[in-house]
Formats: sequence, C-alpha cells, structure tokens
Amino acid sequence: MPIWTPKKIRKEAQQHLDGDEEVLDSEMGHYGPQQTGLFMATDRSVVLFVTKMFGHDLQRFPYENISSVETGRVGLGQTLAFVSLGNEEKLTGIGRKVDVAGFVRLVRDKMAAARSSPGTAGGGGDIAEQIRALGQLRDDGLLAPEEFDAKKAELLSRM
Repeated sequence: MPIWTPKKIRKEAQQHLDGDEEVLDSEMGHYGPQQTGLFMATDRSVVLFVTKMFGHDLQRFPYENISSVETGRVGLGQTLAFVSLGNEEKLTGIGRKVDVAGFVRLVRDKMAAARSSPGTAGGGGDIAEQIRALGQLRDDGLLAPEEFDAKKAELLSRM
C-alpha cells in the first residue's frame, strides 16, 4: 500500500496529464471520509486526482463543460466543488490559509476563455455533439430532464 504524501500525490497526478499540458495551480483536500483528493487547474481542464488504498481515480472537467464552481467553509477548513454535466465533485478540509479564491478566479477565467474561443461551445463548433452527450447522460439516468433542458437551452443560446 503506497504512502500518499502531498508531494507524491502531485507528482503522480502530473504523470497522467498530456505531455505538453501545463499545471497552473492546484488545491488538495479530503475526498470522502478517508481519501485525499487534488484538483489541478491545467491549461486545458480541471483534473481531479483521488488516492485510493491500491491506486487512484482521475477525472477531467474541460473548462467549457464546467457549469458551476462552489466554495465554502466548514469548521477550520474550506471546501471546493465543481459541477460539470450533472456531475459534482468536492474536496473538503482545504487549509484556511490556502488561496482557494485565487484558484476559483483562475478556473472561472479559463471557463470564460474556453466558451468564447472558436471551436468550443462558445464558438458554436461542437454544440450538437455536446447536446447529444447530455442526452445520453439523461437517458442513462445521470442527468435529470430539467438539468438537460436547462443545459441544452444554454448551449443553443451560444449559437
């Protein structure tokens, strides 16, 4: 069983990025009751890396698909959550002195840039493909019909 130190978690997580992908910032906290998680903001997406007893999980949140970034305080720590296509992932227990607000500003700036760039949802390039993907999530029961309708309307308004 590996010993997951903050340095080792960051190093391991970076090994799963694309070769030329750049990490801009990261925040570490608790994921669930007994796991450690790391949100990394890269030049392409937010990546969630979660340690496990015998391995890890990794999820990507492309900036153009993130619908919400949420922060808060619980006890002595901070929380940070991302919602993307009906999926919410959250870290808790982030240190009080950590600049979560700066991380959120960076992510929101990247979200705005991704939505206004040609070839992204903001540029009209793959809106139909995103709506099809949302429809599949709805059909699989992972997205409520109301969430699908709201996101579809949002995507269509960008055309």
